[in-house]
Amino acid sequence: MGGSQPFMYNAEWRNDARFRTTIFDPKAVTRASWEPKPRKPPRKGPLISFDRHPDAHMVISHQNNPYVPLGRQVKKWTKALRNVQLLVRILEINTAIGSLVLLILITNINEATGWIMRISPGVAMAHCSYAIYHLSRSASGRTPGSSAAYHVFAAISDLVVLSFVLYDDWSSRLTLHITLDLLVVGSNVSQNQPNATRYESPRGQSDSKAIP
Repeated sequence: MGGSQPFMYNAEWRNDARFRTTIFDPKAVTRASWEPKPRKPPRKGPLISFDRHPDAHMVISHQNNPYVPLGRQVKKWTKALRNVQLLVRILEINTAIGSLVLLILITNINEATGWIMRISPGVAMAHCSYAIYHLSRSASGRTPGSSAAYHVFAAISDLVVLSFVLYDDWSSRLTLHITLDLLVVGSNVSQNQPNATRYESPRGQSDSKAIP
């Protein structure tokens, strides 16, 4: 530094691993912003999870299990009852189809009553179609809550169909009694009609001419 001007010297070159030199690039951030963002990998698990808290994943060894496992006999009886229900539903849908065809072919009934009587087989057919689909599947194909909800729906549908069937029976009996009464009245009128139309001559007179 002695022979050069003051403050006009170059700094010493330090090539030390502890203090690495970096090249200043003012457009590095801009170029980085232009780069396409990496795509997030698709999630393979549930899309909604409410178990975010780490305590929810802890396995407590001293926790008591409130659920009692079912025995093998209960499982066998459950499967057997499902098969029985499936058989009953198949018979019911055949009966509903036959009843609907019969009610369509019947004539000379009140229009409103006829439509009401045709509703019950239609409801039974729709209900039994879904019942056959549900009962033909495996018992473990749906959760217990879903199966319980279906059986509640099936019970309500059976009550509705039963009410329609009772109305149909009452209406049929009423129509039968009215028809029988009309037949009895018609037969009585036909029996009394010849006596009422017969001509009776006055007493003391004869239709034959007197002999002179």
